[in-house]
Amino acid sequence: MQPIAGDDTDGHIDTLVRFAGPRELVFQSLRDPADTRKLTTQLEALRDRQGRPFELFELPCPNDLEVGVGASYANFIMINDAVLVPRFGSRVDRCALDVLAERFPNRAIEAVNARALVNQGGGPHCASMQIPATLV
Repeated sequence: MQPIAGDDTDGHIDTLVRFAGPRELVFQSLRDPADTRKLTTQLEALRDRQGRPFELFELPCPNDLEVGVGASYANFIMINDAVLVPRFGSRVDRCALDVLAERFPNRAIEAVNARALVNQGGGPHCASMQIPATLV
């Protein structure tokens, strides 16, 4: 299964699910509801070290974009006191920002235009992984 149409990473975790806290996971809903149910079922089976389930928070699917655009709100990046969240020009961009604002109340939520990154096969989190340590 290719979880997100247009995703050329074979489902890297940063396009599907991310930690929002020690026991909180935010996950990207998928274009096909059956795929979202499958992902949700897998996440519901996860447990922390004490055997407790994680609290799950679903990010909306930007399914009003053309098929083949690997858009994922889960590909956000946390920097200093902010969270940079991909924005795609979708009608659900605002909803995704709101979900993440609730999960990160002590950080500014900043939308960044991610269409160019997504068209090249990535997102903000993907791009940030390539910053050399000497520049940080």
